Amino acid sequence: MNNTRILLILAIALSSIFGCKSKQEEVKPQYKALVESVYASVTVEPEDLYQVFPTASGVLTHVFVEEGDTVFINQLLAKVEADEPEINAENAALNSKLSQASYSGAASILSRIKDNIRVAEDQLRIDSLNYARQLRLAENKIGSQVELENRKLKFESSKNQLETLKSNLTETDRELNNKLKLSKNELSRALSRLEDYSIKSRMNGRVYSLLKKEGELVNAQQAFAEIGMRNTFVLKLLVDEVDITKVKLGQRTLITFDAFADTVFDAEITKIYPSKDERTQTFLVEAVFVSAPDGLYNGLAGEANIITAQSENVLVIPSEFLFDENQVKTKKGQVEVTIGKRNMEWLEITSGLDTNAILVNP
Repeated sequence: MNNTRILLILAIALSSIFGCKSKQEEVKPQYKALVESVYASVTVEPEDLYQVFPTASGVLTHVFVEEGDTVFINQLLAKVEADEPEINAENAALNSKLSQASYSGAASILSRIKDNIRVAEDQLRIDSLNYARQLRLAENKIGSQVELENRKLKFESSKNQLETLKSNLTETDRELNNKLKLSKNELSRALSRLEDYSIKSRMNGRVYSLLKKEGELVNAQQAFAEIGMRNTFVLKLLVDEVDITKVKLGQRTLITFDAFADTVFDAEITKIYPSKDERTQTFLVEAVFVSAPDGLYNGLAGEANIITAQSENVLVIPSEFLFDENQVKTKKGQVEVTIGKRNMEWLEITSGLDTNAILVNP
């Protein structure tokens, strides 16, 4: 597209937006480029703007950020009063520490049982040797039967004692290990509940508004702050339901803001939401700047013209000269015409008139 054509389209679209055409009493149809567009109101929002909701209810004791601050993912933004959860977390941590000491400490029950097992193993070896020695003597007809029985009983008693200690070690190890796991789980739950009282950012971005102050009550139904991308913005357009079928992804859009007087910005349609807002009878459409200006702010409002079609060298008349949907008034009388494309300023005439006709403003 050459520069002359671009300037022509912009001039036509701007004329549409600002409605600056003066009323004329008589005109002739003329050939010119026609841009068909859909009007929409537009609001600037940071990309990925979201509201931060506390997980827990309570008094807001500390706020660590201010509006305009840059924040990072998982950064602590504020804290809610959490006396009881903090005590529960401390108790759970202490219980977990004691359970760990009971399970693996040098003075634990398991250590004492293991010491007893080593003593019992030594005693079993001694009793086993004594019994074996006495058994050999008995085979050689040396020693009494009573002494042999005593050695045997002593050996079996030591053996049973060792087995009992080993069984006790296994059972005690299982019980203490389960208690340790339970205490760690309880600590994890307590810390998780305590974490609910810390309000954190879920993204790298900027604080655009703080909705609560220190000392105020907060809950999960009321937002604490709004956070979004720092330097990336999207355009939120509200399109009337009668025009939404004309809007397509990728369409060029001309944007104007009161804050940027006499400047038109190029944008492109990137998303069309499928549900209508019953309150406003509009559809939400998103667009992005082709080249975003500096100095954008959240909530900046303006107007948009979504270019839905454009035609070169078509016969047009000013839209105000049409009445009763398909009638125009000429110096020779009323004429029925067929209308093609249109915008707020011009109508395409596909049949009924030529450039020789003189139209009278009705």
